Amino acid sequence: MSGALLLAAVAAVLGPGEVVLVELATPSVRARVPLPEPGAAVFAAPDGAVIVPLAHTDATAVVGVDGRVKVEQGRLFPLFFDEFDRMFVVMPEQLALLAYPQRVAIREIPLPGVVAIRHAAVTANGLAVALVGAAPESPGAWIVVAGGEGRLIPVAVPCLAERVALAPGGEWLAVGCTGGRLALAGIAGAGTEVVAVGSKIAAMAVDESGRELLAAVTQGDGREGLVRLRIRPGASPPFKERWRQPLPRPPRALAISGGTVLVLDERGLGVWDRGGRRLAGEVAVPGAIGLALLRHAVGPMSESWREPGQS
Repeated sequence: MSGALLLAAVAAVLGPGEVVLVELATPSVRARVPLPEPGAAVFAAPDGAVIVPLAHTDATAVVGVDGRVKVEQGRLFPLFFDEFDRMFVVMPEQLALLAYPQRVAIREIPLPGVVAIRHAAVTANGLAVALVGAAPESPGAWIVVAGGEGRLIPVAVPCLAERVALAPGGEWLAVGCTGGRLALAGIAGAGTEVVAVGSKIAAMAVDESGRELLAAVTQGDGREGLVRLRIRPGASPPFKERWRQPLPRPPRALAISGGTVLVLDERGLGVWDRGGRRLAGEVAVPGAIGLALLRHAVGPMSESWREPGQS
């Protein structure tokens, strides 16, 4: 294969001690890259690099487009957005805007009292960041308005928040709570609506239009499934369930690329087409824990990245 891979044609799956690159069109393994130690999470940088904060060392492995792994000091959990040379990093009591890949601080927004973050998300334009606290006394979620002087806005939800998703344009945020409840709030503070979608929400993803939310849930009968919701901020009700799709195993992570839905579970990656209604193929990555979409062309791949027998 020569030339650059197409937009969102590759997913990075974090397995035990390795990053597995999966070509979605087939789907098939394109490359396996060993890591120096297990990773804690996986992120896709805009230049095609794969960022893996390490689990046992205060360091981050950066898998370049040539297949080489570089270990950099400091554990990095980046939030990338449309400005390819910028990233947000949540730190104790502050949100830092850094240059990428240099990690040079551009701006710091104080977050007084925000010290333990469970989950975070950013809008496509980088103007807002949503945070979910890990402590039970957290207000539910926070919105950091990054424009202007920067503001920290608490978002109260009537449930214990576990994860958060933001509309790409920043019109709304969805907070996944314990007990399978989903809270929807407008960033402008238009109030919060709650709906039960199952007994547990394992993962959430927003489509590129910002009008639909996909949740991977454990249902009331104990079975796993995908739930697709139409989001209508300001309407009554603001949620409209479109459909449910059974899943073969408990999901661990979720991503959307156009009409393709990626579901990660204990056995590996499932690639679903038709918006998540039909399983197109599976790639075995036993014990996988993380998933990221390479949304930009990653350039020519080194021969060393390829699976044996590929040309």
